Amino acid sequence: GSYATETFGTINDNNGDVQNLYRFLYQLIARANIVLQKQEENPEAYLSTDLRNTHRGEALFLRGYGNYLLWNHFETAPLVTERIIDPEDARLPNSSGTQLLDQAILDFQEAATLLPSEWPDSDQGRVTSGSARGMAGKALIFRATVNGDNADYTAAIAELDQLSGYSLVADFGDN
Repeated sequence: GSYATETFGTINDNNGDVQNLYRFLYQLIARANIVLQKQEENPEAYLSTDLRNTHRGEALFLRGYGNYLLWNHFETAPLVTERIIDPEDARLPNSSGTQLLDQAILDFQEAATLLPSEWPDSDQGRVTSGSARGMAGKALIFRATVNGDNADYTAAIAELDQLSGYSLVADFGDN
């Protein structure tokens, strides 16, 4: 096709799809950071520790996913781990090396300890501890390929070995 992301011919900072992806990922990260900040400031707002932990886990997962995608698409981009309130604080330098992946891995690993292993059918599709572990494993593999660090491969295997009870859908056409 002639679509820019299929041909790589017109992928640059003037491409609307590239601009949208970048903007949407930072919106996702900003919203996750707001949830995390509000939780820190108002722990009494939650009637249940389980619900607070679940919301924290979901926010960490989403922030980790945003940083993972930023690294995967752009490799270096500003790393934002706190809510930006003052516009002057929004002028951050690009990350270097695997800083985006490093943060994504930390977020996924913490999220895995906070999220439930499964949801009732009414909440199907929400992130679980397994999805967080799977993304942590994937991010560790990416980082290992860049750094050539066998410890990351070992850590990825450890994350992925904790996954159980998952299977592919037998026939995608019936769903």
